[in-house]
Amino acid sequence: MAKMRLEDHIFAWNYAAVKVLDIRHAVMKPGDKLQGYVLPACGFIYCVRGTASLNLNGIDYDADRHFIVHGGKGMRLSIETGKLFEYYLLFYRASLPGRKDLARLLERSNPFRMQYSFESLEPLPLHYQLMAMEQLWAQGSQLERIQVKGLFYQFIHELLKQFTKDGINLRQPDVIGQVVRYIEEHYRHNLSLESIAEQFNYSPRHLSTRFKGETGFSLIEYLIRFRLKHAEELLRCTDAPLRDIAEEVGYNDVYYFSRMFSKYNGQSPIRFRKESRQVSSSDNRPFTTAKFSIGEHISSRYNVIEYDNHYH
Repeated sequence: MAKMRLEDHIFAWNYAAVKVLDIRHAVMKPGDKLQGYVLPACGFIYCVRGTASLNLNGIDYDADRHFIVHGGKGMRLSIETGKLFEYYLLFYRASLPGRKDLARLLERSNPFRMQYSFESLEPLPLHYQLMAMEQLWAQGSQLERIQVKGLFYQFIHELLKQFTKDGINLRQPDVIGQVVRYIEEHYRHNLSLESIAEQFNYSPRHLSTRFKGETGFSLIEYLIRFRLKHAEELLRCTDAPLRDIAEEVGYNDVYYFSRMFSKYNGQSPIRFRKESRQVSSSDNRPFTTAKFSIGEHISSRYNVIEYDNHYH
């Protein structure tokens, strides 16, 4: 594991504007399972009592009392218990002012999206602050929410203070892998480079450069190709009209969908459907579902016109 740059974290938290989004206190009975829960925001998982096998974004942890895990928005959490297991989930959103030094820090090491774990040797202050936050949060008034924010900063201060004494295990998140999963789960929606970058707390320019550097595709090109692969299957396997297929894969404008399909496939959707049906009939084979995996195409480089500013 890499060593956390604690000075970067302290610097970022000093300038962060924070909003606490939710506090959840949960108890799982022996044999209970939580499978593939997608974190709706950045957050902390704090283990209060019992033991469990915890997996966050593909990394396994043996969670015991006073064990803390931090994860970024969009990461997947699974918990499997053998005994009674009690824990807190504390979700927050943090943003930094638009200073160049802070922008460089986020691009180098974003503390709000990092995945790290920590076993507190001085758990009482952290536990007390979580309990107090939960009680105030349950009251629901705006006045109490101000106090919750104050306690959250105390929680962060106590964590950082303990980090300086005991160290911490850090794993850089697979941001591009998370972005790919996000696209594949939300491709039917009205996505843009800007909206996806906002979801992951990155600048559009930085995310675009990093995405293309790791995959060989621009982010929008990947989105287009993923949508069109699904459109191909619908054209092969259904008699749905073009307008319905376009809407199903995220295009409200059927004419724009037809233009994009023709550009990337070399023929119109109608001609593609006709020819694929003829091939299938002559082969006398059932249709098979094609999958579009980014891993199959990373080595390829496409010389195409970018559509980052012209899409639906």
